[in-house]
Parts: sequence; structure tokens; C-alpha cells
Amino acid sequence: MCWKVGLRISEAIEFDLSLEHQQSEYKNLYLLRGKRQKERWVFVGPEIVKELKKRNWQPHQTNRVSFFDFLQQIKKEMGLSANIELSPHTLRRCFATYQAISGMPLPVLQKVLGHSKISTTALYIKDSDLGNLVKFRPV
Repeated sequence: MCWKVGLRISEAIEFDLSLEHQQSEYKNLYLLRGKRQKERWVFVGPEIVKELKKRNWQPHQTNRVSFFDFLQQIKKEMGLSANIELSPHTLRRCFATYQAISGMPLPVLQKVLGHSKISTTALYIKDSDLGNLVKFRPV
């Protein structure tokens, strides 16, 4: 959820499948309560929804510690070195970087990520040297 949807760890833990938008033209949009209980809609792809339903996902069925432990287990299984950071926030930044490289405008990305300031979103891009990636990407 952090990588595919760009959720914060707290949002991923609290994610509720029952909060899907009821109008068919907005299928796969889910209501989240982010930082400071601010509401926003996020798109959750059908493959993720299917996987969550298969696992009988319920809000709060995991916690931060088990989430971090799970990521460390994946890191070990992938044979990644100990000095490579793999955290929910790293995955969220990867999501943001991928979306920006794919052409998502910064103001849209800001809303998707739930940032109140566009400068916060811009930091995600600056930190990844995204400017050069976008500038030189193949057309």
C-alpha cells in the first residue's frame, strides 16, 4: 500500500475496504483519514483490493512494528544488504518518484500524497534528483 498507493504507514494500517466510493464511476476510490484526521480520496487498484480481500484485511490487523518486521523479512529474502534502507516511508517516496517520472503534475501528486504544502511534495522530487530524470527521459 505504501508503494502502490503512496500511503503513510498509519494510513496503510488503518485502511478500510468498506470506505469505497459508492458511485460506479468512482470505483476503486477509497476514503482515508490522513495526518491530523484530514480526509482524502485515494485510488487503490483492483489487484490490491483483490489481494486484501483474499487476506480478509481488516483495519488495525497489523501494527508499525510488525509492518517494519515484514519489510525486513522481504529485504532479507531479496538478498539486499543491511545498509539499504527499506521502510514504509522509503516506499512512499518511491511511489511519489515513479508518479512524477510518469508525468503526474506536482499539484496532483501533492493531493494524492495528502501534503498540505506543495514544498513537501517538491522535497520528495528534489531528494531523488527527479528533475534530471524527467528532463532526460525518453519521449
